[in-house]
Amino acid sequence: MVKDLKYFTLLLKEHAASLSVLYVEDDADVRAGIEAILSKFFKSVTIAEDGQEGLNAFKSEKFDIILTDISMPNMNGVEMSTQIKEENYEQPIIVLSAHNEGEYLIDLINVGIDAFLLKPIQTEALVKTMGKICRTISDRNMLEQYQDKVEDSFIELMAQRDELQKRLNAQLDSENKNIVLVEAYKEEAPLTEEKLEFLAKEFEVVTAEDFINNYPTDLDIYADRLLNIGESVDLLVNTFINHPTQESASELASHFQQYAEVLSNIPEFINLTYAITQLSEVFSKIDTSQDISAYFDLILAISQELEKWRESIFESQSATNIHYLDSSLISDCVMLESFVIGSDSSDEACDDDIEFF
Repeated sequence: MVKDLKYFTLLLKEHAASLSVLYVEDDADVRAGIEAILSKFFKSVTIAEDGQEGLNAFKSEKFDIILTDISMPNMNGVEMSTQIKEENYEQPIIVLSAHNEGEYLIDLINVGIDAFLLKPIQTEALVKTMGKICRTISDRNMLEQYQDKVEDSFIELMAQRDELQKRLNAQLDSENKNIVLVEAYKEEAPLTEEKLEFLAKEFEVVTAEDFINNYPTDLDIYADRLLNIGESVDLLVNTFINHPTQESASELASHFQQYAEVLSNIPEFINLTYAITQLSEVFSKIDTSQDISAYFDLILAISQELEKWRESIFESQSATNIHYLDSSLISDCVMLESFVIGSDSSDEACDDDIEFF
């Protein structure tokens, strides 16, 4: 028996520490004794001296448990419990009943009372009953918290799914739209300023930070490949400028093509992909037996700006617009191509007027 009492005492200590109780009792002596026991276990104990006070307290404050006597002035425990259960059937109520109050028991059972304790109250019976009720309340609260977390997680997951779907739809729209745009630039007609302006307007302004953080897939693998290829391009450009050969030109053409192939996996950079592909073709056409020193500065500038763009997008994420290089790179590639194919060979006197980066 002692072991039983110890078990339920520990149970009550564990589960009642965060709970509140409303104790309704008109007998001052009984009330003082029970209140002293309850106060050792519960976070808070509120006292009401009759059923009306108890009902008013219930309506103004939330209680985890209500412990009430039956026979009280103004409103008895049966009436109070009936009104409380009508308003909140889940409210746990424990009724203290004397032996001569048996006529109320059927009514209280029908109301949905959670437990009964016979008067005079024995400490052991009070601790056992309250311990069981408190454990049930604690388990119910934990279940509700778990259900709330599951519901919140589900709502968050659905929101993330919807956002991802929106991004994917936008990405597909952008890809389809820009495939048409790239096809237009593959025509033999030269790129005009109007076309370049149209290209610049084709994308919304997106910062590098927003682009990286909101992209639906991991970009690290592409960033690493661009870094490695970019480092090789820098070395090859310096080698080519110092000692231009067909072999180094072919290597540059190959590396620029690799760069374009990596970018082609990211639809937002389809215009740069096209520009760098054209750049690769330019280097495949270069004849190093001719004097090509006139456009060394332009080649170096293109290489440096491409590396600066990569760093500002994938490393520092400092670019205020991920498309800032699109039109200028295409323009410079067209300019370089015009040198290579000799379209400006008759206008060498104007070389000093060319603007580089």
